[in-house]
Amino acid sequence: MEPSEAKLLLLKASAIWTRQPTDDAVQAEWAECLARVSFRGALETVRDFRDSGRADAPTPGEIYHQAAYLDGRRRARRLALVEPKPTDAEKAFAQATLQEMTERIGKQQGGKA
Repeated sequence: MEPSEAKLLLLKASAIWTRQPTDDAVQAEWAECLARVSFRGALETVRDFRDSGRADAPTPGEIYHQAAYLDGRRRARRLALVEPKPTDAEKAFAQATLQEMTERIGKQQGGKA
């Protein structure tokens, strides 16, 4: 996440939890802590905290941990959707099996006619 995006999250948090400080030191801490997660994951986390009715603002560390979890789940889902291509040996085995099955079916149908 870019520092400007972390500042946007801090601004959102301060709009929801009005006692949330927003001075330069706080902005720098949020930017450093959230640099390792996606804006999407962190924004979803802030919204989840808001929607849960949380009384106090979350710390950037709490946002980081939840956003990192969400990012990891998204990454795992994306990787799970990518199927590895079959190897040449697997292709040859499948072709030989298909050929054998086709010949068997042909012989069975030829014998009944």
